[in-house]
Amino acid sequence: MARNETEFSVNIPVPGEEPFRGKFRVKVRLSYRDILAMDGLRRQLLGPLNGGEADGVAQLIASAVAKIRTHATETPSWWTDNGAGLDFEDINVVLSVLEELKKVETEYYDRLKKDASEAATELKKGEVK
Repeated sequence: MARNETEFSVNIPVPGEEPFRGKFRVKVRLSYRDILAMDGLRRQLLGPLNGGEADGVAQLIASAVAKIRTHATETPSWWTDNGAGLDFEDINVVLSVLEELKKVETEYYDRLKKDASEAATELKKGEVK
């Protein structure tokens, strides 16, 4: 697995159906190109806004799906089979995947802050390794 990639698993219950289970492999950090592509996809999903702003649910879905698609390098077949997030009828499926992705990001940046803090402390002490 590349340095900038990690995996997380989901087990999402869906009333009256089999749960959605599987692993997502994702990029933890995004390049500027990725960030712009994510925003472009979000805008594309919302479509032209001739009548004004998109409603809150549409914005939430577009943002969540764009984020997951941009970060994901490998997904379970059920994700792909459901339009890479767009064909679900239960918003909880997309939000559950997004929640796991956000956990991965938070853990990464918390670890980065901790490492930076420890390095700064070592520099102040003059104990550079």
